[in-house]
Amino acid sequence: MLHSRIPRVNHMLRNAIGEILLNDLTDPRLGFVTVARVEVSKDLQKALVFVSVLSDKPEASAAALKALESAKGHIKSLLARRVVLKFLPDLKFRLHEGARYAARIDELLRGLAKEQQSDEKKDEG
Repeated sequence: MLHSRIPRVNHMLRNAIGEILLNDLTDPRLGFVTVARVEVSKDLQKALVFVSVLSDKPEASAAALKALESAKGHIKSLLARRVVLKFLPDLKFRLHEGARYAARIDELLRGLAKEQQSDEKKDEG
């Protein structure tokens, strides 16, 4: 029964934390931060919150993580009002690298497409 509960808790926390980031926090270091996923431990005592930061500046991710860590107590108090759990897990924020990898792959594919177009123009001329 506990195993079926964990995915529900993950989903519930992901949605609630996402709403908090969107509506309740005003720290400018957060910029555009989204919650990619949440992984709650089996004992429901800890939750890893994976966030994506949309920015071209690498230092923006570090600043966003610092802002989230400093706001952790406030986030947890807002979470307590939105989520019905006996105990709220301790939150740990981590950077989700998926968005960065996807952007890099997209950049590489665009470069290859431009290179291919350039080669085709050379072959035609």
